[in-house]
Amino acid sequence: MKVGLIAVACGLLAWAAAPARAHPGHAAVIVDIGQLRYASDDVSVYAGDAVGWVWKGPDTNHSVTADDGSFDSDPGKSAAQVSHPDADGWSVVLNKLGVVTYHCKVHPTMHGTIRVAEAPPPPPGSTPGPQPLPEPPRLTRVRASLRTGYALLRFRLSAPATVRATVRRLRDQRVVRRLRFSARSGNRRRLLTLFGLRRGRYRVTLAPTDPATGLPGKAVWTDVRVRSGGRS
Repeated sequence: MKVGLIAVACGLLAWAAAPARAHPGHAAVIVDIGQLRYASDDVSVYAGDAVGWVWKGPDTNHSVTADDGSFDSDPGKSAAQVSHPDADGWSVVLNKLGVVTYHCKVHPTMHGTIRVAEAPPPPPGSTPGPQPLPEPPRLTRVRASLRTGYALLRFRLSAPATVRATVRRLRDQRVVRRLRFSARSGNRRRLLTLFGLRRGRYRVTLAPTDPATGLPGKAVWTDVRVRSGGRS
C-alpha cells in the first residue's frame, strides 16, 4: 500500500526568551501544562535560575502570563489567539527575589507561583556567581518529503537535542503518531512512518529539548497531506 503526501505549510515559532543561567548544581525547573492545569503550580528557584514550561496537552491553548506583567509566553495575543503546538516549550530567567504569581489568560482558574530565593554561597573551590547554561536548542528549516509509506523529515538543530515528534490529524485533532529521538547539531534527517493513516491533512510537530538541562525549545511544525492509506 502506498501512502502519498505533500508538504503544504510550515510554521516556525521563533525563540525569544533570554539566555538561561543557573547556579552550580541547580537544574532548570520544568513545568508541564495540560488538562487545564500547571502540573507543578508552586515551585522554588534561586535568583538567576530558569523556569521552563512544556505544553503537554491534550489541551494546548494556555499561556504563562505573570500577574505583574513581567513575562508572558504569548505577548500581544488575546485569549482567543493563544494556541501552542504539541510539546512546545518556553522559559524565563528569574532574577528578582520574592514571589511571582502567574496565570493563563485563557482559563482564569489556572494559576502558578514561583518563589525566588537568594542563592546560597558556592562551595569552597567552586566558581562563584551564576554559571551560563546553554540556550535551549533551536530547531529550524523543517521539511517533509514524499517516500513510500513514510515521510523523510529534514531539519536543522543549533545544538544536540532530544526531539519529540507528534503527528496530529487536523480534521479531529487526534494524535496518531508519537516519536522521541536524539539528534546532533546541524542538518539532520529522520524517517517518520505514515503507514495506516487515513487520507487527509496531518500536522507534524518537532519539539527540541536540551538533554543536559531539560530546557525546552520552541516547537516547529509542518503540515502534510496523506493521499491514500489504510485504516488508522
